[in-house]
Amino acid sequence: MRSRLDGPLRPWPKTVRLRMAVSCLDRASSSRCSSAGRREPSQGSHHRAVAGTDPVVRPVAVANLPPVNLTDRLRGARLVAALTGAGISTASGVPDYRGPDGVWTRDPGAMTAFTVENFMADAAVRRKFWRGWLGHAVWQAQPNAAHRALADLDRQGAAVRVLTQNVDGLHQRAGLAARKVLELHGTLRTTRCAGCPARFPTSEVLARVERGDDDPACPACAGILQPDIVLFGQLLDGDVLGRARRVAAASEVFLAVGSSLQVEPAASLCAVAARAGATLVVVNRDPTPYDAIAAFVLRDDIETVVPELCAAVTGTRLRPT
Repeated sequence: MRSRLDGPLRPWPKTVRLRMAVSCLDRASSSRCSSAGRREPSQGSHHRAVAGTDPVVRPVAVANLPPVNLTDRLRGARLVAALTGAGISTASGVPDYRGPDGVWTRDPGAMTAFTVENFMADAAVRRKFWRGWLGHAVWQAQPNAAHRALADLDRQGAAVRVLTQNVDGLHQRAGLAARKVLELHGTLRTTRCAGCPARFPTSEVLARVERGDDDPACPACAGILQPDIVLFGQLLDGDVLGRARRVAAASEVFLAVGSSLQVEPAASLCAVAARAGATLVVVNRDPTPYDAIAAFVLRDDIETVVPELCAAVTGTRLRPT
């Protein structure tokens, strides 16, 4: 059965639109931090949120409520939304960004180097970018128990929608229908041309890189090729973001799993859900800026706690891979 969430988008009610426009959390999702620290207007660009700049966005001491209350809420939820970040895929061998072996930990300059402006202007940046994806762990990664648990929860009757910041496609490979996964930051599966509508499988582009074409151009128009992912400073797909906000607002339980919640506008979906009355659950190794408004904050291992939460509803316990 198709959900109303899968149908065509309708405009948000004016009251909700106004409320989002004046919210301090939503201001963070509609601005971009300049190098001097000033906020500049954008249209939903991809950037980090700075904890403490808004009164609601601040780390707090964790005080978990009894787990039985959370499982009861999951059992009774008609719609469960899960915002997933890099932390859900680390057990699959895909490195995260801020962890001990994270991408930005090992290469602190990567976040500023791989902006859309630098990528388009500098062939050396593009060459480093493409070389970095050759032999990357993401190509061998398999879904882990957390991915499979969310898919199993959906199969067992709970309506699940995943709003993922990841570009690895592991939720779909775990068995969740593609229409139930919104890829906020795009996908690595395909590559697009900046100069024409052409698209190619990324595997074909990487094969060219492996053969020595270290800055591959579009074979149709010689334009610059970029994987279908969102670089820093680049706009998110407005339709995808609109659908994600709609899902967040309609959810009864909103899980934020494996995300530092420091990249906007994706992180502010937590505020959209909480403001609409959802039970916000943060599952992450480290504190996040949105712990302050969460009903539950869980620091447990993601590949253990997510299957356990889902098993409380489905009765199916999935073992870690």
